[in-house]
This record gives sequence, C-alpha cells and structure tokens, in this order.
Amino acid sequence: MNTTQQTQKKLNELFSYYIQELDRYTDEQFVYKETESTWSLAQMYQHIYTASTFFVYNINNCLKHKKGSLEGKKTQMGEMLYKHGGFPKQKIKQPKEWTSGAPEAKSRNECKQQWTTLLKQLQGLAAAIADDSDHYKVKHVIFGMLNSLEWYQQIEMHTRHHLHQKKELEAFVNISVNEFAYKSS
Repeated sequence: MNTTQQTQKKLNELFSYYIQELDRYTDEQFVYKETESTWSLAQMYQHIYTASTFFVYNINNCLKHKKGSLEGKKTQMGEMLYKHGGFPKQKIKQPKEWTSGAPEAKSRNECKQQWTTLLKQLQGLAAAIADDSDHYKVKHVIFGMLNSLEWYQQIEMHTRHHLHQKKELEAFVNISVNEFAYKSS
C-alpha cells in the first residue's frame, strides 16, 4: 500500500501533467464533443476536479471525525480496488442519481486555476493525513468505509483512470498523445 508521501508524490506528478497538458489544446479542441453523448476534454477535466473536491471533503471529515465511524470495512469492490491499486481499465459509467448530467465545461484558464489551487490543497493535506490515526472512516457508496489516506489515494486512482479517456478525447481532435508515466524514484 502507498504511504501518504508516495501518494502525494504521485498526485504532484499526475496533477502537474494534467495542468501542463492544458497548454497543448486550443479553446476549440478543449470544448469539442465527438457526439452529444461523449464528453469534451473540458467536461472530463471538470469531472475529475469535482470528484477530487468531493474526496477532499471526505478526507477532511475523516480528519475531523465527522460523518463517519470508527467501525466498518471496505466492500468487496473496495478491497479489490485497493489491492490492485487502481480502477479496472474499462469504462465506468456513473449512476444517474450521482450526477445532474454532464459536467459544466470551464475555460482552459479557469480549469488551470482550479487544478493549481486543488494541487496546493492536496499538498497541504498530506501532513495531516500522515499524522492521522487511520481509524476514523467515512463511507464511500461503492467501496465502503475509507480512512483519510484511502480517500487521498482515491484521488490519484480516479485521476489516473481518466488518462484512458483523455487519450480517446484527444484522438477526436487530432492531438498527438503525450503519454503520462510516473517518474521512477
């Protein structure tokens, strides 16, 4: 299992990559939708951002011992997710009750501001997570009871999972893929 420090390093690399990638797109490419049912790059970025802020909310609840419990375990799906260190490579569709439709697209500049601010917030949370006892947990609707570190890891796993979608959306607008790979330690 990754430690807080290892997860923070991965988040720094992954978020920095996504932020730098924003400079590769034109405004038109960023909002382009191949079909009505596909997302644009802008919508994908907003989805990742929104999900990450939800995960941060739950990290803070764990740290403050709010809206959770000292009891409970992960679900079978949660155990598998953390055992494998990430989501399966298949597409996952969010249940409709979790969302009010496609994410609202922001401009590249707004997106860059949001992601940069969130990255600083994630860096600031690392010390508190490292000092956390790991006993207090908040429920994830699919993965069960997660502690602050597991919610932190959820941000990295979820963001990494969307690299496949990013590549697909870039292909729709003829952008050459700039593959992401974690730097070796």
